[in-house]
Amino acid sequence: MALAFGAWRFTNSFSKDNDGVVLEDKNSNTEQQALATSIPTSTDGITIVRPQENSVSKDNTVEIAGIARPNSTVIIVAGDDEILQTKSGTFEQEIELVGGINTIPIFMMTEDGKTQETSVSVIYSSEIENMEAARSILGTITDITKTSIQIRTSSGEISQIAISDDTSYASTVQTSKEITFEDVAIGDFVAAIGPLDDDEVINAERIIVSSPPAESDIVIAYGQVDTLTNNDFIVKNEQAGDEWSIDATDSPTVTTVNNEGEIVATKLTTTAEEGSWIIIIGTMEEDELVARTIHIL
Repeated sequence: MALAFGAWRFTNSFSKDNDGVVLEDKNSNTEQQALATSIPTSTDGITIVRPQENSVSKDNTVEIAGIARPNSTVIIVAGDDEILQTKSGTFEQEIELVGGINTIPIFMMTEDGKTQETSVSVIYSSEIENMEAARSILGTITDITKTSIQIRTSSGEISQIAISDDTSYASTVQTSKEITFEDVAIGDFVAAIGPLDDDEVINAERIIVSSPPAESDIVIAYGQVDTLTNNDFIVKNEQAGDEWSIDATDSPTVTTVNNEGEIVATKLTTTAEEGSWIIIIGTMEEDELVARTIHIL
C-alpha cells in the first residue's frame, strides 16, 4: 500500500515537457537532492507522496507524485497509460478521474530488470463543499440507523459514520445517479466522505455506493525481445524467470525515448530488435498478452 505524506509538496525544481516526461533538474541538483532525501523510502521501493490514500478530489483530475529508483521507468495505468522516465528518481503526472472511487495502479521498472507495483485510491466527487477538511472511509455497510452507518473496511476495522438530513447519496453501480437514504442497504460497498469530528468520526456530507474495487486485469511485461515480428513476438525476463507471448495485432501505441530524453511515437520493428528491453501494457487473452501500449527502452 502506498505511504502517505500529506503535508509534503514537490518544489518546482524539475519540469515536464509536453509529453509528460519528467526531465532532469534545470537548475542545480541541490534542491532536488534535498527533496529526495527528505522523504523516507526504500532503495528498491516506490513511494507515492501525493495524493494520500483514499483522498477526496472535487476536480476531475489529480496529480500523482512520488519517488522511485533513479533511472527507472514509472507507468501510471489510468485512462491513458502514462510512461515517465524518472532520471533523478522523482516523478509527477496529472491524470483524469472518473466519478466515485478511482484505484490507480503504478508500476516501476528498474535498470536491473525488476518490477515493483503499488496503487493509490482517490474518490472524485464534485458535491463536497468543505474540501479542505474532507476525509473518506471505504468499506461494506454492516449496520444502518437514522443517524449513522457502520462500515467494515478492507482491513476488518469497524467505523461509525454520522449522517444527517444534509447528507447526500449517489450510486456509481452500473450508471452514476443520485439516490436517497432509503436506497442504501446493509451489504453495500460505500465511500463515506466528510470532515472528522473530535471523536475521529466522519460527519458524512456524501455517501457514494459503488462496486468494490476490482483487481486490475492489466498485465505488464518487462523484458528483452527474444523474437520479433510486426504482430507477434516473444519477450523474456531472465532475471525474473518470466516469458510472454505478445500479440500486437490490435495497433498498440508504440513509444520510445529519443536522444533528448523525450518520449516519442515510433514503429515497433524500426526501433526494437532482438535483445531490446521493452515494456508491454495489455491484458491476457488465453496464453497471449494483447498489447495496448508498447514502450521500447
